[in-house]
Amino acid sequence: MCDTLVALGSHTQDGSILFAKNSDRSPNEPQQVIRTFAVDYPEDATVQCTYMTIAQAAHTNACLLCKPSWIWGAEMGANEYGVHIGNEAVFTREPIKKDSGLTGMDLVRLALERCATARDAVDYIISMLIRYGQGGDCGYDKPFYYHNSFLITDAHEAFVLETAGEFWAMKQVRSVYTISNCLTIENDFDDIHAGAIEYCIQNRRCKSRADFSFAKCFSDPLRTRFAQAQVRRAQSMEILATGNLTTRDMIKALRSHRETSSPFGRGGCGDVCMHAGAHIGASHTTGSMVSRISPGFSTEYVTGMSTPCIAIFKPYWMTAQTTQLVFPLYAARASREAWLWREQLHRAYLQGRIPEDVMEDYLRKRDALEDRFFMQTEQLHISRPPGAVLSPIAKSALDAEVALIEETLSKCTEKGRPMGGFLHRNYWRKKDAVLGQKRPEEK
Repeated sequence: MCDTLVALGSHTQDGSILFAKNSDRSPNEPQQVIRTFAVDYPEDATVQCTYMTIAQAAHTNACLLCKPSWIWGAEMGANEYGVHIGNEAVFTREPIKKDSGLTGMDLVRLALERCATARDAVDYIISMLIRYGQGGDCGYDKPFYYHNSFLITDAHEAFVLETAGEFWAMKQVRSVYTISNCLTIENDFDDIHAGAIEYCIQNRRCKSRADFSFAKCFSDPLRTRFAQAQVRRAQSMEILATGNLTTRDMIKALRSHRETSSPFGRGGCGDVCMHAGAHIGASHTTGSMVSRISPGFSTEYVTGMSTPCIAIFKPYWMTAQTTQLVFPLYAARASREAWLWREQLHRAYLQGRIPEDVMEDYLRKRDALEDRFFMQTEQLHISRPPGAVLSPIAKSALDAEVALIEETLSKCTEKGRPMGGFLHRNYWRKKDAVLGQKRPEEK
């Protein structure tokens, strides 16, 4: 489960495009923040994706990737040209290839590595769907198969691309848009698979071209409803509909819970900031990213940790050096450990070992830190200094976060009263017992 949001410049305070995504996965699945660099390859080079090997490009772009620790691809990311992509699991009536194909996350990373504009990324993902298909198990600790939708933007325009097996539909974003775990394109597409409408007519999913809706004809209604995607879309769209949006608004959307929620005590699928628990099918937000995108300059805010309602969004720039938040590809193991270290805060709070007054103090200081980061980046977005200036600022933000988390963890009690009812407590007790164990694919 995930949510991805975009606001074009007509709806933002300074005319930048804003992009945001929560990655909802298994709560024990570390999410790495990885920095790759531009590379040239020989003509016969190949690349091993999650489940299949394909021809490598002659050149790959530098990228920032937020990715599950065992998957080759990425949940969301950006490249040196300002292209940003996030993907969503969607549940359709089309058969799923379980033993082959590219995962949606593979398609995100491949497009970021090989495309310089959002429009090119749309066309590239479609071409890879045609050539290789999509498929493979994307579950961390239990099987999870799905098709994918994508929100793709650069500094100038944004697109929604939704798929169902080999079929797809695309439309350009005109103002604001959010995607979740459901198909959203009806008959308002700007482009579509050449055979999609006729296929649906022949299979009696619609009566005619005038009756066709991509979402209605291809959605699996039961699994889509169970995921509560429309509930989460309504939450995020309510915030985006206000207009005059800022980075803070996007972060507010990623942290949002319904008024009736008790996220730490129950969990469920209905909150954009998703909390796992005894609720069947609920995932957990394991990583978050917000981007402010302007021509030639973008600021990325990443958490490097789960649970955005208590996480700290730190600034990073593609021209800056790697830090202990953003790791080079060869340090993937260290990136995994960094996520697990931050996860201590979330688990200690769930276990009732962080007193409420200590957590309230942490959140006040967290908000003050983020305000400081936003003030700094506001000026930087105007002056656009080189990476040599940005690197120390990114490191300073990281140091401040680490100090605050260490201070808070030092005030934990040895024992506490775990949150929630019996089933919720039992769920998290089992997760805590195996936290940090590796899958065979993890290095």
